[in-house]
Amino acid sequence: MDGHAASAGPGVGPGAGEAPASRRKQGGTPFRSECRSAGAAVRTIAAVTAVCGVLWASSPWWGVFTDRLPSSVAWLLPSAQATWPAGLLLTLVAAAGAAAAGSVRGGRTASRSVFPAGHRPVLTGPALPVLPACAVVVAVCVAVVVPGMAGRAASAQPGPKAPGDLRILAVNTWYGAASDTVLARTAADMDADVVVLPESSGAEAEAVARATGLHLVQQVSTRSRGGGTALLVRSTQLVDGSVTDLHLTRHQNPVARLTTGGQGDSGPADAGTVTRATGPVVTVTGVHTNAPAHSDLVDGWVREMGDLRDFAAVTPGPLVMAGDFNATTAHPEFRRLTKAPGGDVPGLVDCGGGMFAAPTWPRAGVPVAPVPLLRLDHVLVRGLACAASGVVGVEGSDHAGVWADLRP
Repeated sequence: MDGHAASAGPGVGPGAGEAPASRRKQGGTPFRSECRSAGAAVRTIAAVTAVCGVLWASSPWWGVFTDRLPSSVAWLLPSAQATWPAGLLLTLVAAAGAAAAGSVRGGRTASRSVFPAGHRPVLTGPALPVLPACAVVVAVCVAVVVPGMAGRAASAQPGPKAPGDLRILAVNTWYGAASDTVLARTAADMDADVVVLPESSGAEAEAVARATGLHLVQQVSTRSRGGGTALLVRSTQLVDGSVTDLHLTRHQNPVARLTTGGQGDSGPADAGTVTRATGPVVTVTGVHTNAPAHSDLVDGWVREMGDLRDFAAVTPGPLVMAGDFNATTAHPEFRRLTKAPGGDVPGLVDCGGGMFAAPTWPRAGVPVAPVPLLRLDHVLVRGLACAASGVVGVEGSDHAGVWADLRP
């Protein structure tokens, strides 16, 4: 035996010193591989989630095609449009998840190096387009939505009414469940000239008429499960022979023509006093549409929004449409109602409304959300200036009321 070979001890022979490194390599490679696989999976999920979030957040600007979808799925589109901020939030969460996954892919722990030295946290693979897409969504919302659709700040109660202003109050009373006493006191304290009560009852409307001295222009209908729509006005402003029911919606759709002159005391609610117009005349209609968040109602909602738009197009002069539209500014069908419905007809203005206006639904006691989320109630006006507006809560109702001061 060669002396050199005989003298060689453990760990000195060829390759003997490489065993620990080999073992480390064999132990480290699967760990890195597992991290890569997990990171890739997270990034893929984040990318898919981000795409869904971007589609959700951008749904209000897809255009009008709810009526082209089968009813069984059509209701999903208005629901997504109404809740578009949740899509934006989902996109941001997905972007954060992708960023975190990218950091783990090439990063370190605080205690020791997980991967070879020199690696920095980076975004890789499907994670790369997530943050730019998120930035685009945010930029669009800031650049387009905020300046173009931001609603006026809402106050809980209106101040004194300026001479000559027409004060409108609209409250969905939740199938007549709103407190008659509170509702009547609210309308009286506000000195409202016009009160619109969707989902009301005859007894409730009469209670408001007695408290305010306003005139109920038409008996509250019971033709639909959602109750009738009461329209109360000052009898001294009501134009003779102008009251009718448009029948444009499944629920009652009362309309009357009022003069902005002759705004004295109405007198007893049952007097039925009417006057000929002595000043500018405005057409006022109470609105309550179907709720599009139901498969059996969404087709009716689309049709009703179109019928209301056509009514606005053929009605001359100043116009007020107030009530529960079951629609927000995020719905293209509603935005079309607030634009020019025809080439020669100026569009309606959503007084106090907008994408970020004070929400009116759901209110306390409704097991849908802990706070109000959606602005479903509106006062649309044409030919009059929106001098002031706001929302007001009414005990017992699932909706907040909306009010507006309109100036000739």
